[in-house]
Amino acid sequence: MYHADRTRIISDEFRPQVVTKNLRVLATFLVDGYAAGLWTTERKKRTATLALKPFAPLTKTAAGDLAVEGEKLLRFVEEDADTYAIQIVD
Repeated sequence: MYHADRTRIISDEFRPQVVTKNLRVLATFLVDGYAAGLWTTERKKRTATLALKPFAPLTKTAAGDLAVEGEKLLRFVEEDADTYAIQIVD
């Protein structure tokens, strides 16, 4: 059955990084329809930062696309921030 095949969205290799021991599912971002990493936001004073932690190195195109979409997310979540930053962390 197709609905049971979760590898169509996230590989078995990365699933343990996404689901915690108490079954909390962490925020993920997609590249080409597949879970490609985790993301978090942080606010320090008037600066909002989106940290992207990819499961594998990102292409320049994917990193650029994620930066564009990430800034839109930050502007929505932290609308009163003065500056917005995107970080790709190892």
